[in-house]
Amino acid sequence: MLFDKKVWLWGRIENIKSNISVMDNIKDTLIEQCLVILKREDVKNELKQLMKPMIDLILQELYPYIFLSIVFVFISFLLILGIFVLLLRNKILTKSSIPIFK
Repeated sequence: MLFDKKVWLWGRIENIKSNISVMDNIKDTLIEQCLVILKREDVKNELKQLMKPMIDLILQELYPYIFLSIVFVFISFLLILGIFVLLLRNKILTKSSIPIFK
């Protein structure tokens, strides 16, 4: 009786394994078919037209933040340039000053 249950259980496990391999094959063929469809030019164009309003909306919401970040980068550049000029000016002044302070 115990042997019959083990045989039945192993048979059941093998059946499940074969079903899983069949599902994997179906999944792989489905993915391949989807990729073939997505590679077509007409589908690509339709997807672009479908996504364009959403991308435009996202960019419209992000424009103020992009502008502010560009302004901050420009201000940072000006500050670093000013520090560089002050350092060069200070170095030129120290060269021409009294040799005691070198």
